[in-house]
Amino acid sequence: MIKSLEEHNAELKAFKSGDQYIQMEKLRMQEVRALEHQIAVLKKELADSCSHAVTIRNQWFEIFEQVRKECDRKLTEARKELAHVLRYLKDSMINEPDRTWNRQMYALIREMIHYRNGMEGSGLPDQKAISDFKLFVYGSNQCQV
Repeated sequence: MIKSLEEHNAELKAFKSGDQYIQMEKLRMQEVRALEHQIAVLKKELADSCSHAVTIRNQWFEIFEQVRKECDRKLTEARKELAHVLRYLKDSMINEPDRTWNRQMYALIREMIHYRNGMEGSGLPDQKAISDFKLFVYGSNQCQV
């Protein structure tokens, strides 16, 4: 759009008097205030999100701690039960010396315990060793009554 000479003169007059600068400064300050408001809103949203993330993390830690305690409790119970089974097998070996199954089962359980204690921190168990234990217990005729 082409401005007329009068419009150009009016604009030039406004620049010379400083009115145009004042107008431009007001517009700039409005834009700055709008951007500062947007920044404040985004900061609040970020703080809320961070707070929510911390809350969720704390809830997960609580759940993890409960699961860990339950696992430790179950492990303790299993160890006690295993100790009872070993004690019963020992008593059976003393009271029934003619039986062989109790000696074989006692030796197998002890071997499993030693195997498990030897792999602490090493990750997953050896699948061949596990299959050997299963074969002995479930699929073999080695256990004689």
